[in-house]
Amino acid sequence: ISEQHAQSQEQIAELETTLESVAEAHITKERESSEAIENLRRELAKQDDTLAALEVDRSAQEVNASAATRDAAAARDQAEDAMRRMSSLEDELAALKAQSADADAAMSARDATIDE
Repeated sequence: ISEQHAQSQEQIAELETTLESVAEAHITKERESSEAIENLRRELAKQDDTLAALEVDRSAQEVNASAATRDAAAARDQAEDAMRRMSSLEDELAALKAQSADADAAMSARDATIDE
């Protein structure tokens, strides 16, 4: 009985040692898992911040693109107005040239009459 008791005590001691080792391993794994989860949470928060910054940047680019489109349309309208004014000025110049030619012809005719 004494030998069995000693063996039982030895087995109990071995089981307690094994249990302590398993508990320590479990605690270590739990700590590592908690750290990994916290690291993932921090990384997710960084990615959320990056995504928010990208959204703000995208919105700013859309505003800039819209403004550029409006500016381009205004520039096109101004160019069309300038072309119309230039065409009108060309018409006026042609009319003035015609008047000048008529005046030159009239002067020539007058000069011819005076010379006679």
